[in-house]
Amino acid sequence: MENKVEQQKEIKRDSLKKSSIFNITIKLLTYLIPLILSPYVYRVLTFSGVGSFTYQNAYVNYFTLVAAFGFADYGTKRISTATKNPDELNRRFWSVFFSKQFLGVGCLLVYFIMVFCHVFGDSSNDIAYVIFALNILSTMLDISFFYQGIENFKAIAIRSAIVKVINLILIFCLVKSPDDYLTYVGIMCGCAVLSSLIMFLPLRKYIKKPTFNIKMMGMDVKNATLFFISALAISLYTTMDSTILGLMKGDSVVGYFSSASKIKDVVTSINYAIIPVIFSRMSFLISQGKDEEAKNLIYKTFNVIMDITLPCMLGIICVSDVFMPLYFGSDGSNAVLMMDILALSLPFIAFSSIINYSYIVPKGKMKLSNAIYLCAGILNIIVVYLLVKFIGNDGIAYAVLFTEAFVAIVFIYYSHLYIDFKKVMKTMIKPLDASLIMAVVYLLGNKVLTKFISANKAMVLMIVVSVIVYSLFLYLFKDEFAYPLANKYLAKIKSKFISIKAKIMKKEEKNKDI
Repeated sequence: MENKVEQQKEIKRDSLKKSSIFNITIKLLTYLIPLILSPYVYRVLTFSGVGSFTYQNAYVNYFTLVAAFGFADYGTKRISTATKNPDELNRRFWSVFFSKQFLGVGCLLVYFIMVFCHVFGDSSNDIAYVIFALNILSTMLDISFFYQGIENFKAIAIRSAIVKVINLILIFCLVKSPDDYLTYVGIMCGCAVLSSLIMFLPLRKYIKKPTFNIKMMGMDVKNATLFFISALAISLYTTMDSTILGLMKGDSVVGYFSSASKIKDVVTSINYAIIPVIFSRMSFLISQGKDEEAKNLIYKTFNVIMDITLPCMLGIICVSDVFMPLYFGSDGSNAVLMMDILALSLPFIAFSSIINYSYIVPKGKMKLSNAIYLCAGILNIIVVYLLVKFIGNDGIAYAVLFTEAFVAIVFIYYSHLYIDFKKVMKTMIKPLDASLIMAVVYLLGNKVLTKFISANKAMVLMIVVSVIVYSLFLYLFKDEFAYPLANKYLAKIKSKFISIKAKIMKKEEKNKDI
């Protein structure tokens, strides 16, 4: 590829604020558009159809996991430390990219052999699994790691917006009944490939002609192995949940779990939007020996994420009994308790994610991270089986909560000498207090309103009121993140009003002179 910036000495990084906003946009698009689609999809395909998709996709995810091979995180780290040297940046990009293609082709071959040998089920599922192979191809072609490494999240955000809108339109236009299941699979997987291909368009601004260095590729595969093991371990208590549940309880129950998980995933998506930005910046700061700056960034990250996570946790629990049947249809009531339990796991997910990507991984402690996740994954399989067997459908949610709590506690233990958790806990007090006040306001207001209007209308109205109440109290408590941010925007608004007033007064004086 022709490099239009050959003379560039260093790629300019966006600010953390700007990068975070773009990445939050990416994640919100990733989860919010499916949320817009979900009421339609769950009603058209039914919970059984959605459960089938989730169950089959879980099998394919094992292959996409190998195709990705931890290069999402490893590639980001490699790129982030080479932004000052365009030639080295070029070599590292192509080495990671070609390594992915080598592994991906192998995955595709094994996958098709297993499909045509009916390893995943009888021949009736063959067409669906063939279409699902597009997900492996999209993983092979995905170069988001490069843009994350150079902290250009704007390009990823634009890509996501375009593809998600296309996905939305196609499903509404082409998926009309349960018989359109294969069409649904084709749209979802096809859009995944399109999403990966679009990212090659702006690449020519940064990358020159391909280079092929087998020695560097071998080194990258070797070093990415630790990231792969981590991703594999995490999948033992994410993807594996749906697989075990499907085998034990069937597609409909997987659909219930999937619906409850979607709401939780919207919140975690915001966390995962901020964390890659932090990971890239932390890797850079640590490589420069700026430990104190890195620590301060960790505390700010905890503050921001807890401001979001805690009100969402209590908010989900407050609205679940009305929201689930309203949103997913009458069968959604079967997932209410699942949703409540999964909401309780949100702070634990936040803690483990922040610690892992702001301290453990940037500090080169991947073996520790892998050991924790492997133990958690094995533990999760056992706990899922036992709880689903003896408690029933809701046992899957309890298993998720147990596993996430375990991971968070272990991560805290191994990072407490570096991270001052007294400071972390202080960041939680103000959002927790504001969240509790918000929850009380919601419950009392909802109780009163349901005497005069329907439960659905009361819920919507009180959600709006609750958001205002939470924001107000967060400001009154002078939260370390929200307070200065609010003051900044209030100052801009005040300045705008003063400017408008000055213009009006100037115009009036001019009219008087006339």
